[in-house]
Amino acid sequence: MSFQQIKSFYLSLVPELPEEIWTELQTRAVLDVYKKGEFYITPGEQENYVTFINKGGFRYYAMIDDKEQICDFMFENEYLSEYGSFLKQTPATVYIQALEDSEVVKIHYNDVQEFYNRYAQFQKFGRLIAENFLLSIIERSNSLLSSTPEDRYNYLAENNPQLLQRVPQYMIASYIGITPEALSRIRKRMVYSLI
Repeated sequence: MSFQQIKSFYLSLVPELPEEIWTELQTRAVLDVYKKGEFYITPGEQENYVTFINKGGFRYYAMIDDKEQICDFMFENEYLSEYGSFLKQTPATVYIQALEDSEVVKIHYNDVQEFYNRYAQFQKFGRLIAENFLLSIIERSNSLLSSTPEDRYNYLAENNPQLLQRVPQYMIASYIGITPEALSRIRKRMVYSLI
């Protein structure tokens, strides 16, 4: 494992990030691994980190009426955190679980706050990450409110095909808000339309 991916990601967002900030951040960051099926966090636990995924993938989900409701997926070169818990320093409300064997870089809440106070460049980085996260939530909410399940599936197929290859179909169904049987019918219609 290494810090090279996260460093490249930081520099792609904030090219003016000085080497000394990166060097100090690297001394505080923690490299960690999660086995497939292992939980990153569960409801009631405190989220103390923002985490960059070097390798692997995770799913966010909540239990609603004793059923798993998939909220989101995160893979390589994306940030992972139970952000509500992290920002408010309150207990987590969702599960985050490794879908695959995964390698991550974790940065503690206290270090993030200290770097925000000391470095304007780090504030810019944090703002850009928060903006991307917010846009993702808005896009997901709009999709659930204004598009059909078939449209949502087609969007995933066109814009995130790796998701359909790496995630079990029953999780995809939950993510787009339908049953596995309904997803199967959508996929059959897609195949017939190509013939």
